[in-house]
Amino acid sequence: MQSTALFRTRSLLLAALAIAAGLAACSGPSEESLIESAQTYRGKGDDTAATIELKRALQANPASAEARRLLGLVLLDGGDPAAAEIELSRAEELGASADSVAPALAQAQLLLGQPSKVVLQFADLQLQDPTAQAALRAWVASAYGQIGDAPKAEQQVDQALSAVPLYPPAVMVRARLKAAAGDVDEALRLLDSVLTVDPGNAHAGNAKGYLLWFGKNDAQAALQAHRQVLQAHPANVPALAETATILFRSGQTDDARAQFEVLKKTAPRHPETLLFEAQFAYVDGQYRRSRELTDALLALTPDHLRALELSAAAEYQLGNDTLVEGFASRALKANPRLILARQILAQSQLRAGQPGKAVAVLEPLLEGENADAESLAIAGVALMQMGDTKRADAAFRAAKALAPDNAKVRTRLALSLLAGGQSGVALKELQDIAASDTSPRSDLALLSALISSQDWPGARRAVDKLADKMPDHPLPHQLRGQIQVSMRDAAGARKSFESALSVRPGYFPAVAALASMDMAQRLPADAKARVESFVQRVPNNASAHVLLADIAEASGDSPVAVVAHLADAVRADPRDAGAHLALINRNLRLDNRSAALAAAQAAVAALPDNTSLGMALGRAQLAAGDARQATTTLNKLAATSPPGGGLEVQMALSEAAIALNDFAGARRALERALEIDPDLASARRGLAVLAVRDGRIDEALALAAEMQRRQPKGAMGFMVEGDIQLQRRNGAAAAKAFRKALDLSGASEVAIKLHHALSTAARPDEAAAFAASWEAQRPNDPAFHFYLGDTFTQRGDHASAEKHYRRVLITQPDSALALNNIAWAMHVQSKPGALGMAQKANALMPDQAPILDTLGTIQAAAGQWPEAVKTQQQAVNRAPDDAGLRLKLARYLVQTGSKDEAKLHLEVLARLGDRFPQQTEVAGLLKGL
Repeated sequence: MQSTALFRTRSLLLAALAIAAGLAACSGPSEESLIESAQTYRGKGDDTAATIELKRALQANPASAEARRLLGLVLLDGGDPAAAEIELSRAEELGASADSVAPALAQAQLLLGQPSKVVLQFADLQLQDPTAQAALRAWVASAYGQIGDAPKAEQQVDQALSAVPLYPPAVMVRARLKAAAGDVDEALRLLDSVLTVDPGNAHAGNAKGYLLWFGKNDAQAALQAHRQVLQAHPANVPALAETATILFRSGQTDDARAQFEVLKKTAPRHPETLLFEAQFAYVDGQYRRSRELTDALLALTPDHLRALELSAAAEYQLGNDTLVEGFASRALKANPRLILARQILAQSQLRAGQPGKAVAVLEPLLEGENADAESLAIAGVALMQMGDTKRADAAFRAAKALAPDNAKVRTRLALSLLAGGQSGVALKELQDIAASDTSPRSDLALLSALISSQDWPGARRAVDKLADKMPDHPLPHQLRGQIQVSMRDAAGARKSFESALSVRPGYFPAVAALASMDMAQRLPADAKARVESFVQRVPNNASAHVLLADIAEASGDSPVAVVAHLADAVRADPRDAGAHLALINRNLRLDNRSAALAAAQAAVAALPDNTSLGMALGRAQLAAGDARQATTTLNKLAATSPPGGGLEVQMALSEAAIALNDFAGARRALERALEIDPDLASARRGLAVLAVRDGRIDEALALAAEMQRRQPKGAMGFMVEGDIQLQRRNGAAAAKAFRKALDLSGASEVAIKLHHALSTAARPDEAAAFAASWEAQRPNDPAFHFYLGDTFTQRGDHASAEKHYRRVLITQPDSALALNNIAWAMHVQSKPGALGMAQKANALMPDQAPILDTLGTIQAAAGQWPEAVKTQQQAVNRAPDDAGLRLKLARYLVQTGSKDEAKLHLEVLARLGDRFPQQTEVAGLLKGL
C-alpha cells in the first residue's frame, strides 16, 4: 500500500510538471527556439545574450539536457568552470551524449585544478565522434601530465592524434610534455606548427607565451605572445591571467593591477580572478585577507594548487606552522613538482626547529636539472643548523652558481676562490658581500667557509654580525654554540644553546645539541630528561622521539624500549617520513619482520607518494618472505621513478626475483641497474653470482675482470674473483685474489674471506699465521672474532670459540648473538653461568627462534622443565616450519607429562615423512605415549 501511494504521488507530481511546462510553452517562446537563439548569439560571440536565452529555455523546461549542455559550454568559455561543471554534469545526468559533454566536462575539471578526477572519470571512456574522442584524449593527456605521469600522457596524445591527425590541442599537450622533459625548443616548434595553420588559436598562443617565459626566461617575448592572443580574443581569460602574472612577477605591479582589473571585469567569478586578488592582498601584507580569498577559491576548487601554495605562504607569514604543513602537503600530494610549496614547507620546518625534515622536503630540488637556487640556499641554512657544514658549503656553492645575476654571484666566486686555496682573497670578498647584503644568506655562506677552514675566531666574529641581522631568531645562537663545541668550549656552547632556547623555547636543534653534550659527558639521564621535557611541550615533534630512541639505545635500554620510542615518533607526526623509516629499519635490524612489514604498510598508507617509504615497504615484504608482493610494490616504484632514482629499485627487484627463483628476471633487473650506472659494482657482482649458478664460470670471471678494470683501486672486483674461485674449490687462487682485495680495502669482510680461502686450500698453518697477524693489527675486530668463534664451534673446540665470542663483547657488550653463542659454548662445556648468559641474550633480542632455542635447551638441562616448555613453545611459534625445534618441544612436553600436547606435535612431525630424517625418534616417542 505504501509503495502504491508513493507511485501515485509521483505520477501526480509529474503530471503537474507536464501541465506547467505546457502552460509555459503556451505563454512564450518554445524551448527549441530559445536554444536556437542562444546558439545564434554564441556564434556572434555574445555570451551574455546566449546565457539569458538558455536560462529562459531552462525556465521553460528545467530537464532540458541540451540547454544545460550549451549553458555549460557558454559558462566555460566565459571563465566560470565551477558553474560550467555543474551544468555539464546535469546535462550528462539528463541524457546528453558523452560525445557532446565529456570533453568540456574534463576541461572544466582541469581548470578547477582536479587532474586526478579527470583521470579517474575519463581515462577509459571511449567516444564515437572522432573530434570528441580527440578532444577528450587531449584533456586526459593534460591531466596525466599535471600529475607527473608522462608515459600515460603520451599514450593519450597518441590516441587523440589517431582519432584526428594533427589535432591542435593534442599537439599542444605533446609540446608541454616535451617542455617538461627539458626540450623547450621542440615544444615551441610544435606550437608554431599549430599557429602556422591556425594563427588565432588562443590555446597555442597562450602555451607559447608560457613556454617563452618559463622555458626561455624571456618575459617580453611571452608578453607579446599573450597580447597577440588578446588582439584576436580580447576576453580570453588565460591570456589576461598570464599577462597579469608575468607583469606581477616581473615587478611591474601597477601594470599587473591594471591588467587584473580587466580580468576582474571580464570574468569576476573565474578562479584566476580570485587568485590574483589574493596575491595582491598578500603583496600588500594583508595576509588574513589573502587567506579569506584563498578560502573562497578553495571552496570552489578544493584542489587548486596555486591557491594551496598561497594559503601556505600566508599562514607562514601569520606564524601558523601547523596550517602551513597542511596546505603545502595537500599541494605536494597533488603535484610533487611544486617548487614554491616545498620551499614554504621547508622554511616552516626550519622555523619549527626541524632542519632534517626541511632538507628531506627539498631533496628533489637540490640536484640535477631540477636544481633550484632558492631551494639550495634554504637547504644550506638547514644543513648549517644540523651541523653538516660540508654539505651546507656545497649547497651554498650550487645556489650561487644558479643565480649569477646578483650578490649571490660574488659569493659563488668567492667560494670558488676558497676551494682553489685562495682563502685570504675569498674570505675578504665574502666579508665585503656580507657587509653590504641586508639578507643573512651571505653571512651564512661566509660562516660556512670560515667553519670549513676551521677559522674559529673568524667564525665567532661572523656569527656576531649575523646576530645583528637576525636579532629575534635562535639560529645565530645555535651556530655560535656549534662553533664553541668545535673550539672545545663546552660551557660557552651550553650557554649559547640555552640562549637559542630562550629566544624560541620550542627550537629543537638546540635541545638536540644540549642532549648530545649530555651524552658526550656521560649524563644519559640528563639527556633523556631534557628531551622528555621538550616532548611534553612539543609532543608532535617526531625528531624528538627519534632522539629519545637514540639515547635509549646508547644507554643500553632494551630493543623493545627503543622501538617503542620510534613508534611514538610515528604517532607524534604520521607525515614524518624519517620517523617511519627509523621504525621500519630498526625492526628490520632486530629481525622483527612482521613488525617491520606492518610499520611499512602503515607508512605507505600515510604517505603514499613517498618513494623512500615505498622502497622500505618492498624491503620489508622481501624480509617477510613475500617476494611476490615485494615485486609488485617495486615494479610500481620503477614505473614512477626517474632513471637515477630507479637504481635502488632495480637492485631490490633482483633480490625479489632470486627469492622467486626467477633468475632471468633477476638478470634483467641487474642489467637495467647497469644501464643506469655502468660502474655499479654490486650489479656486476650479482650478474657474476648468477653466471656461476648457471655454470658460466668464464662469464663470471670476465665480469670480475671488468670490475677490476673499471675500478682498479676498488676491492670489489677482486672479492668477486675470490668468491668465484672458492666456488671452483680453488682455494689457492681465491686466497691470491682476496689478498689483493685486502690490500685495497683492509676490511674485516675480506680478512674473513682470506682466512676461509686459506683454510679451504688446506693451508692451516698459513691460515693460523694470518689470523694471528690480523688479531695483532686489529685486536678488537668484532666481525673477525665472531667468524673465528663460529669456525671453532664447527670444529667442536668450544673453549676457543667462547674465547673469541667474548672478544666480541669488548666492543659490542650488548651483542645478543655473541651472548647467545657464549651461553651455548658454556653449556656444552658444562660451565656455570650459561643460563644467565642465555637469559641476557633473550632480553636483548626477544622472540628470536635460535636464541629462544638456546635458552630452552639450557633451561631443560638445568631441570627447569616448565620454563623450558614455555620458551621452546615461543621458539616454535616464531619458526613453525622448523621441525627440529618442534621435536625438542615434544621431548620437553613428554618430560613434563603433557602427553596429549606432545602427541599433537609428534603427529605433525610424522606427517613430514622422509622430509624429516629423525622419524625413528618420532616413532619411538609416539609409541611411548
